[in-house]
Amino acid sequence: GDTLMQTLQPFATNGWQRLRYRIPAPDGERLLLDTLIWQAGPGGLRINECMPHAADGADWVELRNESNCSVLLDGLILQEGSWEFVLSGLLEPGELLLIAADCPAGLNPAACCEVNVRLRLDGQLILETADHQLQEEFCWRRNELIADRSLERVGSGLPADSPQTWAPSRVAGGTPGRINSLWQDNSAPAKGFHI
Repeated sequence: GDTLMQTLQPFATNGWQRLRYRIPAPDGERLLLDTLIWQAGPGGLRINECMPHAADGADWVELRNESNCSVLLDGLILQEGSWEFVLSGLLEPGELLLIAADCPAGLNPAACCEVNVRLRLDGQLILETADHQLQEEFCWRRNELIADRSLERVGSGLPADSPQTWAPSRVAGGTPGRINSLWQDNSAPAKGFHI
């Protein structure tokens, strides 16, 4: 029988890796069977929204895959103060992942990791790799929070540590598992809040 060979290209500086399957043809040539691309590491993974001042005390964090390829989450670490959570699984392009004690009604259970989240009122949310390489972080202060309003990323393309990247949600309870209430596709600067 025919054997299946695979060729791995080295990791590019942008974190993408290409996987090619080649099969031998009867004439001795090798045919390209398929090409798969996936994100090797956090790349397009972003902190999208967090609730550090929930009315019911049930804090939560939401991540978003902003890339056009799947992101492997295995080993990535999300932390704030003494709270830490090690991620696992795969997040498809455009998908959200909610990390909360309870998944909201109507949200696909696969889009939610049920774990107690404890965020400080003066906080610093960090996303890093297993070897502690910083991927994203942002800070907030208690005097800038509005009770029962999440902190939302207002669009893609802005760095997490920019004041224009974050603003309090327009809706009570935030938008877990849904598009942010302030989301702008063009990522034009919004009023934001001081970091």
